[in-house]
Amino acid sequence: MPRYSYTAMDEKGFYSKGEIEAPSKKELEKYLNVRGLFLVSCSSNSALSFESKKVKLRDIIIFSRQFAVMADAGIAQDESIRTLATYTENKALRDILNNVSKEMSAGKSLSDCLKEEEKVFKYFFVSMVRVGEFSGNIDSALKNVADFYEDEGKLQAKVKGALAYPAILSVLIVGIVAFLLTSIIPQFQVMFESMGTELPFLTQLMVDLSAFVRTYGIYLLIILIGIGVGIAKYAKTEKGSYNLHRLILNIPLLRNVYIKVTTARFTKSMGILLNSGISIMQSFEIIDSLISNKIVLERFKGCKENVALGYPYSVSLQKMDFFPDIMVNMVAVGEKTGSLGTVFEKTSEFFEDEADREIDAMIKLIEPVMLVIAGGVIIVVFLAIMLPMFDLMGSM
Repeated sequence: MPRYSYTAMDEKGFYSKGEIEAPSKKELEKYLNVRGLFLVSCSSNSALSFESKKVKLRDIIIFSRQFAVMADAGIAQDESIRTLATYTENKALRDILNNVSKEMSAGKSLSDCLKEEEKVFKYFFVSMVRVGEFSGNIDSALKNVADFYEDEGKLQAKVKGALAYPAILSVLIVGIVAFLLTSIIPQFQVMFESMGTELPFLTQLMVDLSAFVRTYGIYLLIILIGIGVGIAKYAKTEKGSYNLHRLILNIPLLRNVYIKVTTARFTKSMGILLNSGISIMQSFEIIDSLISNKIVLERFKGCKENVALGYPYSVSLQKMDFFPDIMVNMVAVGEKTGSLGTVFEKTSEFFEDEADREIDAMIKLIEPVMLVIAGGVIIVVFLAIMLPMFDLMGSM
């Protein structure tokens, strides 16, 4: 059961703090209200709070698929939730579903219960469930959610794979250099010193660098780790994340991939939302939660304001100066024909393929560059070792 650290206020305005175990934040509020206290703020340091972060995208997809099948079979929502909680392998998700089941037994709707578990069930998910509740097609809504997150998962996996490749090669190159400087060069250094001749500049540089790494290597490692931790912490701050998001949009290679991936996500989600009967403005509000880049989100908020002022959707999207022209033109066609939902759906298929091609192109470009760097490092070290030998042979 989650353990909450809370700050509460009584009727006279006096504050008090404490810790207590409670099934949910809602139950904590009820507990305090009975005692004449009102919850001001709280934070959970429970195992559930920690484990909820372990609910992966695939767990949500499987849950959506199974729930859709049970809803299509006519099984009641609360019974479906209880059954899925029993057979769910992920403990964190099982605990959450048990909480949802209890709340539903108290008369709350499924969407309201899921909304309270916003760390796992995001706004898009909850909105689609609410649409399914109103329309009576909860199975169709859940299938759409599962389809969306499956496509999302594929794109994420591809992007992570593209970014992981240069990272692995970089670590490999650093490892090779460290091995050469700490193990190979010192062995040849003894032979070089026995020659009693002046070493070539490149060889002397490698010998000095080897001595430096062996003497101060541990400090260099600590500094690099400190820099990495510092950058990671900075990226989590408001200013740091903003600057990181701006950097992504300023690096041509990353910018192209990000635009294609974001366009694919945007058009896919808009197609699902509009075809589910949600209005364009409501859809835009939901899309807010799917845009992670702060720069793009700022522009999108401007786009929403333009739509609210009466500008056509295509013109508002064009003013963002982010989405590709072909997508904007397709939206303009959808406006004229009254088939925006269908147009967004078809456009998403095109940009999913475009995103795949862009990612593949990035990998193909990075691969030879990294191999050239690795080969260049090895050649430099090889020359540093061989040059004194060539000089010795020449003098003989």
